[in-house]
Amino acid sequence: MTSLTQWYQIQVIDESKLPMANSSQALTLFVGPHTYISGQKNAVRLSQKSIAEVFCHAMQRIFERRHRETIKLIVASFSAELNEKQQRTVLLHDAIIRERLETANFSPNKKVKLNTRRNFN
Repeated sequence: MTSLTQWYQIQVIDESKLPMANSSQALTLFVGPHTYISGQKNAVRLSQKSIAEVFCHAMQRIFERRHRETIKLIVASFSAELNEKQQRTVLLHDAIIRERLETANFSPNKKVKLNTRRNFN
C-alpha cells in the first residue's frame, strides 16, 4: 500500500467565539464522516483536496441551517507519515464522502451504502 502523507479535513470555525477558539488547540472542531461536528480524532480525513472542497461547500449550507449562520467551514491540510490503519481510514472516508456527494445524503442518521465492497478493517 502506498504511503499517504497528506490529507484534508473540514475545520469548523464558530465566528461568534473566534478569539477563544484560536487560543487552544483542544477547542478545534471538525466535520466527521457522518456529517456531525467532532474533534480531530473522529474527523473526516480525505486524500484529495478537490473532494474536500466539494464536501466543505455542501456541508456549509447544511451547517448554516442546522446550527446557525456564524459557523464557517474551511478545508485544512495536514501531513504526516500514516500507518496502515490510518491509511485505510483515509480510503474509507474517501468512499463514504464520495457516496454522500453522489447521493446527496448528508443526514447523519442515514447509513451510506458503499457501492464498492472493499475490506476497510
